[in-house]
Amino acid sequence: MRAIIFFVFFVSFFFFLSPVSAEKHKNELLPVITIINPLRGKELGHQKDDLLASLKAQWQVTKDVGVPATWLWQYTALEDESMVAFAKSSMPSQEFGLLFEIDSHSAQKAGVRYRGQGPSYFSDGIFLASYDVDERKKLIDTSFALFKKQFGYYPKTVGAWWIGADSLTYMQKKYGIVAALKASEQYNMDVYSLWGAPWNIPYVASSNHEGIPANAKNNSHVVIMQWADRDPTYGYADATFSIQDFGLQGYDFPYVDYLFSLFLQKPLDAVVVGVENGGNITTFEAWYKSYIAKAKALEDKGKINVLLVSDFAKKFLAQKKTFANNADTRYFLSKSYQSDDQSFWYNAENFRAGILKIKNEIYLVDLRDYSKKVHEDFSLVPNSQGHLRITTPVIVDSMQTPSSKIRIAKSDQQLRLTEKGDSLTIFAGKRKIAAVDKTSLAIFTDQNGTKTFTFTERSSSINIFGIVIGIFSLYFLLMCLHKKNFKDSASQFALLLIPLFLAYPFLSQGMFGDLNVVFDKKMLLLFSYLSIPSSLSILQFLLAVQIVPFFMLLIIHYLFVVRSFHRWSSYCYYFFLIVMILLYAHVPYFPLDKSTSLIAFLGLCIGASVLIALSVVHYKKTKSKKVLFGSLIGSVFILSMVVVTLVFSRTRIVLTPFELGALQVVKDKQKDVIVVSQIDYDIKPIYKAVEPMLYKQYHFAEKLTHTHWSVVMRPENDVVQLKDYQHKLIVIPRYLGGDFSDHEMKINNVKKIFDNRQIMIFEKR
Repeated sequence: MRAIIFFVFFVSFFFFLSPVSAEKHKNELLPVITIINPLRGKELGHQKDDLLASLKAQWQVTKDVGVPATWLWQYTALEDESMVAFAKSSMPSQEFGLLFEIDSHSAQKAGVRYRGQGPSYFSDGIFLASYDVDERKKLIDTSFALFKKQFGYYPKTVGAWWIGADSLTYMQKKYGIVAALKASEQYNMDVYSLWGAPWNIPYVASSNHEGIPANAKNNSHVVIMQWADRDPTYGYADATFSIQDFGLQGYDFPYVDYLFSLFLQKPLDAVVVGVENGGNITTFEAWYKSYIAKAKALEDKGKINVLLVSDFAKKFLAQKKTFANNADTRYFLSKSYQSDDQSFWYNAENFRAGILKIKNEIYLVDLRDYSKKVHEDFSLVPNSQGHLRITTPVIVDSMQTPSSKIRIAKSDQQLRLTEKGDSLTIFAGKRKIAAVDKTSLAIFTDQNGTKTFTFTERSSSINIFGIVIGIFSLYFLLMCLHKKNFKDSASQFALLLIPLFLAYPFLSQGMFGDLNVVFDKKMLLLFSYLSIPSSLSILQFLLAVQIVPFFMLLIIHYLFVVRSFHRWSSYCYYFFLIVMILLYAHVPYFPLDKSTSLIAFLGLCIGASVLIALSVVHYKKTKSKKVLFGSLIGSVFILSMVVVTLVFSRTRIVLTPFELGALQVVKDKQKDVIVVSQIDYDIKPIYKAVEPMLYKQYHFAEKLTHTHWSVVMRPENDVVQLKDYQHKLIVIPRYLGGDFSDHEMKINNVKKIFDNRQIMIFEKR
């Protein structure tokens, strides 16, 4: 008996001394490392690489370490039958997903014109946001269809350095994705600025903006994973202080342990590691293996789980919260890797705040307002510039506008936190410098006392179509009461609704101040006869312009039909009704070129034949030449309207929120404008289904702002030196490819007064 007891004790003792099994912790809510490996095709810089050999080498290292990984396939790589065959036969228990980087081949397969005009990594062609919304859906559907053909199912994880909320929401609803990869915060690095998202942590994205966290009303149901976590203290100003590029700063691999310790503290905290394809066994052994072996070692100690991205995302979404650890916020106070400098980052559904202590100076360096859940700049209009600039609503941004940072205090003492419920207080020694909870931030400065910022979700939505349909419904009731004839009133009301429903795509719907104001090209004629009152903002004026034509239609109907005073008066109403129909008639975009001109011509011929045949049939029944003449005139008018619509109404004109913001600054300043434009006409932005108003319509900007606009072309020496600009504003449309260097600011002696990342405005000092 004693021998049995001793044996049981010995086995139990040995069991507790042995390493913790990784499998034991798979179902626990621990911090997580996900391994994501993007697989690009030959067109994206791999023309000379043996991509099958590279995949085999990377898989060999992954298999030897014994960790699961998620592999994201770009379309052209997915067409490589040898790579796909190897993955299906030799890579069990791995996750395969899609990498949405567009090359000319994948665009052609989707029936979409490739828009890239520079290197393949330029953002005018490589991202979904580079294309019109309908084109994005074609590219998405084509990739998902090929993936299912190759693997037999739809993927749950997608990725790219940037995808966009509209595309993510579309993929979630149609294909059921649960996770997406994006690049972590970077400001003007590798021609991309992805700026203002929750700081280097996973989060559920808003359905309006990939960089803004979700709330109950605005939820994409997609978990965002961030590639290459940045140093919280120095990574704000320099993105090479990261889990991937630390060697450029002279750091060794222990720096990765430091970043892991910061970002893997609470359940479902997550860090992404991995590497792109194209390497060989030597490079993967030297670099990639170090990361995944570290992940495996931490898992074996029971400190983290290594999960496939979709498995992690399902656990994350099951919390029904925006951030990890079933929380409404995520924050951390950290000390620098090799100095006493510190950082504090706070992420909540409605805002983000960053405080840095560099030596003995403490600043609020970043403050983002997420409360409105605004749309991305390129939610409707495509990004047609080589540089991608994505941002979120800014209060303080010391990278974009260095003067905006707020000095809080000077102290030699270390920052520390105290927690009480949902509230945090930050101290420097014994001195209180800030207090924060999930709806507010207060900072206590040396010079200005307390400054408080409040962030609560604000409902300021507007629906012009809903307003107009409400007015129409009220008018219908009044008309029924007046005529006391429901049938006659209903038939007349049906005619009134024709222009209203044609106008539906052009009547603003969304949040006030976050509206893309959309026009048909024919509608721009209205601006030739309208002037904006000084008492109205530009947005208020534009919304009024959308409503006024329908008020006029009802007034004319009432005067000339309901209260008809002459037998010819109804013709005035019908004339105005026809003008309204012509004004709002439009067709979905299609290229009107050699490939479609014959089809369009045949369609017009068939339509003309049908109209003439109907006129003849009607004439035979009535034997009236007046009826025949009227029918033919009507047919000519209808055909003319169709031709005008086909020629002018395939492309919509959009006045974007970032254009509206810049125009309002110009209107308020009441100074004439110089627009600095690029000289390289061979590389123009490509717009098809939608086009920003200021691309070619500066004369409308003059009307809206009551100022004069002139264009200065960038000279061949690429340095702009302005003349006669003493009392003028200098506008730089960066979203159209323009820019203004620090050197140009200096030699022209100008200061920046406005910058929303897409448009900059300067004036003379």
